[in-house]
Order: sequence, then C-alpha cells, then structure tokens
Amino acid sequence: MSNTLVRFGTPADESRVFTLLTALMEGELVAGSPIEQSSTARATFRDLLTSDRGSVIVFEVDGEVLGVVTCSYVTAIRYGGNYSRMEELVIDERARGTGAGIMLVKAAIAEARRRGCELITLYARETTRAFYEKAGFRYIGPELHRATD
Repeated sequence: MSNTLVRFGTPADESRVFTLLTALMEGELVAGSPIEQSSTARATFRDLLTSDRGSVIVFEVDGEVLGVVTCSYVTAIRYGGNYSRMEELVIDERARGTGAGIMLVKAAIAEARRRGCELITLYARETTRAFYEKAGFRYIGPELHRATD
C-alpha cells in the first residue's frame, strides 16, 4: 500500500464510510431503511464526528478511505467511570490483510485511553472473534438485544 494514513473522520468521508458500512450490515435495516439511505444513520455519523460521546477514525490509502472504526464512550458504575465500546470496524476488501484493521484497533484504543477510558469493549461475530483475540481482546460472553418499544 502506498501512502497510508490513520486519522479522525470528517464530514467529507460520509459517503465512503457508508459504502463500507453496507458490507457490515448485510442487508439489516436502520430505522426501516438500508444504512446507506438512512437519514437517522447519517445523522448519527455526523454526531459522532462532533460530540464527546463517540469517534470516527478512518484508514486512508492515497486519499481514499478504505477502512473505518467507530467508538462510543459510555459511563458505567460497574467499570468505575468511562469505558469505550468499539461499534463498527470495516475494512475494504482491497485493504484486508495489510494491517489496516489492527492499525484502526490501535487508534481506537489510543483514543479511548486519551479520553480516560481504562477498558474498551466490543461485540464480535464468530467470524471476526479470532482477529480481536489476536489484538488482545478476551471473549467474555454473548450479548442480548431488546427494542425499547
């Protein structure tokens, strides 16, 4: 890979980030729409760029965004304060196997540390679990979901 850069996302990255996120979503809908068409998802992206509740970090090669990781920063009594949750990590097929994923994970960990978080968590699919364990994460157990309606 030529000229690579890991940096914070900007509004100009929105279109490319949403193209990457379609691979992660595998057809799941966001507020009733595909993610790339969801105004709710796009508003959340913009919020992550500007709020202290989250971050967007991108992996760029020769000016093209080929990877993204997003994180949320949450306060929990059980952790004695703030912790980070890695929400989405997607690498374009052209950048897989180049170390792009681990670079984004390291950047997410560094940002969590900078924000005072002593823990970073995530929910991995079975197909990605080995990658995260290789990056130092420990498997704790499954996640349950329930809509609030």
